[in-house]
Amino acid sequence: MIKKIILVLALLFVGFGYGITTMKYHFFPYVLLKKVQQWIDVDNNVSSNDSQHIYHKRRVSFFKHHGGSARYIMLGDSITDDAEWQELFPGYSIVNRGIAGDTTADTLSRLSLLSNDAEVVFILLGTNDIMQGIKPDSILKNYHRIIDELLNKGVTPIIQSTLLLGSQFKHLNGQVEMLNHSLQKIAKGKNIKYIDLNKVLATGGVLQNQYSIDGIHLNGEGYALWKKQIAEFMQL
Repeated sequence: MIKKIILVLALLFVGFGYGITTMKYHFFPYVLLKKVQQWIDVDNNVSSNDSQHIYHKRRVSFFKHHGGSARYIMLGDSITDDAEWQELFPGYSIVNRGIAGDTTADTLSRLSLLSNDAEVVFILLGTNDIMQGIKPDSILKNYHRIIDELLNKGVTPIIQSTLLLGSQFKHLNGQVEMLNHSLQKIAKGKNIKYIDLNKVLATGGVLQNQYSIDGIHLNGEGYALWKKQIAEFMQL
């Protein structure tokens, strides 16, 4: 109970501080809140890793038993997971197969659950790999396997650029840019499409605040721009 009170006080303090000093919402202080949440998790015998594992299992279980059929699949991590793709593309046969926290290895492990009659799979991955310090060679190896498995199923993969991060995480953007350079080479070598989302969402080399809630994830305006970038590759 005491630790939960600390969390509430931290939220109030941070919110008040940001309001007084900036009078404008910039990004949520996840580092502070993550520490507080970890204290609560320890108190409840639930670690952050356990919580993520449980969420992953829930989503995979749903996909396994309610795979359905869809012409278009959005595949990725939380950046994909957070969107209501059927609302963004009403009337289209489209499903969301994003799972928050997923790495390329996690996504590779659940490819068999994708709809058998899918025609196009839009892929956006890599953020969690980079933030977890996974080696570039491993990320690219997983990407190759994901693309090859989809092609072998007769599905058209479309690679979307890994999003650059906001200014508070810009120290990681060199790795993101190197990954995207390699992804463009993969797309060219396998004769598939590559969509650069950063050209509209991350002008200036960082994910712009007006399109993001925290320097990682997108807000409504960000998803509207994403929609425009992929709409030309979709047909009813």
